[in-house]
Amino acid sequence: MAIYEQIGKSYDLTRRADPEIAARLAVHLQVKSDSSYLDVGCGTGNYTLALAKTGVWYGVDQSKKMIDAATKKSNIIAWQVAEVEALPYADNTFSGVLCTLAIHHFVALTPAFREINRVLAAGRFVLFTSTPEQMSKYWLIEYFPEAIHKSAEQMPSLEKVIYALNEAGFNSVNIEHYSISKNLQDLFYIVVNIILKYI
Repeated sequence: MAIYEQIGKSYDLTRRADPEIAARLAVHLQVKSDSSYLDVGCGTGNYTLALAKTGVWYGVDQSKKMIDAATKKSNIIAWQVAEVEALPYADNTFSGVLCTLAIHHFVALTPAFREINRVLAAGRFVLFTSTPEQMSKYWLIEYFPEAIHKSAEQMPSLEKVIYALNEAGFNSVNIEHYSISKNLQDLFYIVVNIILKYI
């Protein structure tokens, strides 16, 4: 837990919602004004707030520092400190669940995905993440090989993600490869990411 509190101190110095990424996430979630949505591992709420113009939004993160920062930005979201493996919501609560660049922080994928499936009604679980295979091809590896290698080690492979989703009850998987534009506003330093959308 300490690492997330440490990250929270400087998170917003480099991280902010990229409008293009946010727009793609909204399309995949099929956001509607009369539906409720959950952002899991929401951090300081950058993407939650970018998408909150439509629908009713909730944001959870295991870091109190992250949630405190999110709460200071806006009170239109129901922010809460919670573990993804024990979400404080009833079954079939949400019409969509979002998780942006956070699954590598989960203790284990399958229990987390099962819990997400439990609170999800007839809607979509949309992931925005990166894989070790992708990261091994980033141009940054020429300059920072050790840093990229260590970062890649944290990321679950595409095969592991799909296996865990199937184990958790997600049977329909669609993948959209996403190429980062030169005008990227979210400085997470990764050049190419992948959107995994699960229906």
